[in-house]
Amino acid sequence: MTIEGHKMGQKVSFPIAEEWVQEQLGDTSGQRSMFQIATDVYAEMQLAMEADGIRGILSATAAGTFGGLIKTWKAGLIAAITKDIIKKLEIDVSRERIRSLQLDIFGRSNASKDLKSYAVKIRNGGGRAAPMPVVPDALKEASYNFFLAHEADLKIAVQGKAPVTAD
Repeated sequence: MTIEGHKMGQKVSFPIAEEWVQEQLGDTSGQRSMFQIATDVYAEMQLAMEADGIRGILSATAAGTFGGLIKTWKAGLIAAITKDIIKKLEIDVSRERIRSLQLDIFGRSNASKDLKSYAVKIRNGGGRAAPMPVVPDALKEASYNFFLAHEADLKIAVQGKAPVTAD
């Protein structure tokens, strides 16, 4: 999917994020995708609602687990889009730079434990990071639009496969 930046009219693609979405929505053999895990949890939630009622403890537990998977999906999507931005702009990363970049674009950032991969313990000669490049508004807008376009993909894919039933 290519998102067009409104201000500059340039096409912006997110190949890392697109690949991540396809991987996670895939029904592949080997390592289980988020789609496969969420489908199983959703089926358990349906069974719990039938057996225990929509407000039962088992239903609430399964619904909470499913909600957690949706939250994990959104965090993974933000991380994948961030990797595309880093690659496009050749950003010299640090945990705080990535946190502020994500907050600026998405209004939220990934958890500190997820940002630790961007922490640089020792820079060459103890020097500072290269200056942070300016992130064009068109890229920020396209990134946010890509997030909005895909944030519900997992939920839609799972619910499309297993219809909702309530008592």
